[in-house]
Amino acid sequence: MKTCSEFCTVATNTLLEDLALVATLCVPLIAIGAIAIAIWQVKENSAAVRRASAYSIYQNFLKLALDNPTIAFGDRAEILSDVKKSSVHKWFFANMLLSFEEIIAIYPNQEDWKSAIKSQLRRHAWHLSDSSSIKNKHWNASLLQLVHEAISEADNGVVGTRDAIRPSKFIFFKLYK
Repeated sequence: MKTCSEFCTVATNTLLEDLALVATLCVPLIAIGAIAIAIWQVKENSAAVRRASAYSIYQNFLKLALDNPTIAFGDRAEILSDVKKSSVHKWFFANMLLSFEEIIAIYPNQEDWKSAIKSQLRRHAWHLSDSSSIKNKHWNASLLQLVHEAISEADNGVVGTRDAIRPSKFIFFKLYK
């Protein structure tokens, strides 16, 4: 017959062995959970950086547009009637295309961005039609596709609207892959 101290020693050893086994099984599960959380955080951070980059690029373009409202509006007669405005428009135009190309590279399938970009491109369709950088395909294919759509829409009388010149406010709340 076992004494009380012998029984407690055996019970304690069995309990410690069981806890050791549970701990051994839990460690890999906890590690897998930590890895999953780390991957999720990296993806979320990447999406936040992309979102911030796109908005920063667009904000810089809008600042340039605010600094040059006549040129930003794209009134062909007014721009071509003034040598200085015509010269500034060429650089404004190049900056606009570069900004849009960068945004498209960040969000190639985002319809809100495409709509905002096409709205701005339509305002300058007359210049796009004659642009050597467009004719020589110096821009990426996605931007060129939007350019051709904007020219076609402008030829068919579609004009940019105030609501279409900026991405939807809901774009901030969407998660992008």
